Amino acid sequence: MSKSDVGCLNQEIGIETKQKLYLVRRLLGWSQEALGERLGLSQRHYGRLENGDIPLKVDTLEAICHEWGITQQQFYTLSLEQLSELLKNEPPYSQSLTKP
Repeated sequence: MSKSDVGCLNQEIGIETKQKLYLVRRLLGWSQEALGERLGLSQRHYGRLENGDIPLKVDTLEAICHEWGITQQQFYTLSLEQLSELLKNEPPYSQSLTKP
């Protein structure tokens, strides 16, 4: 990504991005509160990101992907099914998050 992309990915998070944020988090059994805490965000703030109410910054998505043990490229290019298989075979770095 270029330096101009460092601010926000876009003003409105696309439906596929919102769905992936929600579904991967749920697939892993993580609550918004627990993931938000790991990212240094409140549950409310993370929830607003996941719902697309506020712009998703590149560095925030990078941190989310790091917690899940995937790259941003994998997040955007793999289907939900492919992500599910990848995460089943290679569990995320952070295994100790509170379940929802």
